[in-house]
Amino acid sequence: MRILRTESFQRAQLQKVPFVWARVEDLFCAEAGLELAESFPKTGFRLVSGSGGGKRYRYKSRCLLATGGRTFTNALSGCWADLISDLAGSDYRQALSNFIGVDLSKCELEVTAHLYAANAHLDPHTDLVEKVATHVLYFNEVWDCRSGGCVQILKSGNIHDAAASIQPLVGSSVVLVRSEDSWHAVPGVQTANGEIRRSVTATFLSPGLKAQMWNNSGKLKSETLATRSKAILRRSSV
Repeated sequence: MRILRTESFQRAQLQKVPFVWARVEDLFCAEAGLELAESFPKTGFRLVSGSGGGKRYRYKSRCLLATGGRTFTNALSGCWADLISDLAGSDYRQALSNFIGVDLSKCELEVTAHLYAANAHLDPHTDLVEKVATHVLYFNEVWDCRSGGCVQILKSGNIHDAAASIQPLVGSSVVLVRSEDSWHAVPGVQTANGEIRRSVTATFLSPGLKAQMWNNSGKLKSETLATRSKAILRRSSV
């Protein structure tokens, strides 16, 4: 069943300042949005934390779709399987391409679910050059902006220099077209009642790129590299 309303792009306004981005609303009907929010994935997440690429970051992630088209829908509801199918489909890719004016037809695609609990954050950054465009979908039924966690569209690398702020409410989303000026960030989550910010990113990568975050088994590339390094060390110590 089709979940994603690709016609929502036609109602959105593409912004050119401070870079090319857009807020896209009403991605789902009310019933589908509620079901997606209530059945957001709960298992299979890995902690992603570090300070690479000139930024600090901390959150939990789970692969939903790896480059090459392999999906990871175990323990997911039917509506989530349908959503992943929509994101992997040609209609969505074409609608987003038409909206931003960038040909995504040959780009690789990764789809990742994220959880931002207390102290999770993502420092200001412009994204790696291999990212062409990113679409971030949100799945919280309610969210208090005073709790942090609202993506900031920035005019510079200063997190306080915001042009816009987007609440992570279900049905809302933000499209980011990567450039040298595409500064954005997620301020640290600070909630009194343990609320968790829930989102999914559809990341379009340069054609031919095998993977950015996940390998074809749905494992973090960083974990795979660490495992290989340990194996090499064990062999060299024999």
